[in-house]
Amino acid sequence: MNWDRFSLNHFRHLRTLPMDHLSSSLDYCIRGEGNTLYVAFQETSSYDNDISDDLNYFPEAIDVYTGVKGHGGVFKQYKSIREKLLNHLYSGNYKQIYVSGYSLGGALTVATIQDMGWHIDRDKLNVKIFGIAYNPPRTFCLSRIVKQATKDRLLIVCTRWDPIVHVPCNVMIMSWTLQLKPLRIVFGKPTQWISFWKHYGKVVRIGKWWRVWPIQHFPGPIEKALKEYEMKMGGN
Repeated sequence: MNWDRFSLNHFRHLRTLPMDHLSSSLDYCIRGEGNTLYVAFQETSSYDNDISDDLNYFPEAIDVYTGVKGHGGVFKQYKSIREKLLNHLYSGNYKQIYVSGYSLGGALTVATIQDMGWHIDRDKLNVKIFGIAYNPPRTFCLSRIVKQATKDRLLIVCTRWDPIVHVPCNVMIMSWTLQLKPLRIVFGKPTQWISFWKHYGKVVRIGKWWRVWPIQHFPGPIEKALKEYEMKMGGN
């Protein structure tokens, strides 16, 4: 399987990989082959916890080093696997690391590439990383640090009318969110009520411009759009 480029086969492959589960609700697959490491993240799977994290758009800092802020719910899950991922990065065992995921898994892919990219640049590590995120929500607030860390390392693939890829909005005004378990309203700090967001890396939009139904975030429409894109590009 070629992880250097997005494709229908790659998208389907990601969704059939056996996943390990963490108590944070994060589902992932990590597999090493020679000097190459493959990391995949699963889409939303645990209704109560994952949906609550999906809806937590309050910007929070991913670490104390950069102060970079982004999707609080995504960062909550990412932090539960961060140490494992960075240990692999610094192990010296891998020269290439590929990361990919869909939806929530796509957002975790973006978070991973940014974090690893920043460490690679800071410590001048001889490791190539590349991530493909299918239909992720926006993961980071405006940041030059994120732009630099993901440059030439991240590809975001979006169906044109998928509503999920447009949240958080470029300008997000939000004072509260909904937690499902236990069911309650959670208010953010006043400094979190207004935030500014952006997709980083290279963004490729697929699918017909007029196709808005069925909802373009689900696997079926994404697979259809990927197939159409490949046909348009001559089967490549």
